[in-house]
Amino acid sequence: ASALAARLDGRAVFAAAPVIGLVGEYEAVGPVVTGHDGRLRLVTALRDPDTGLLVYARADTFSGR
Repeated sequence: ASALAARLDGRAVFAAAPVIGLVGEYEAVGPVVTGHDGRLRLVTALRDPDTGLLVYARADTFSGR
C-alpha cells in the first residue's frame, strides 16, 4: 500500500480529491479513477494534510465505462 502510494504520489487527481474523512492524522480522500499498470483503477488513498503526500493507496478494478 505504501509502495503504491509512492508511485501515485504527485498526481494532480489526488491533490484535487475531496476529503471524505479522517483516519488518525491523515485525510481519507474520495476514490478517484486513475491509470495504473496500464488499466483504469479506482484508487482510495490517505494523504498527509501537512505535506500533501500520499501515505497509503489501494487500487481496485474499475468497471465504469
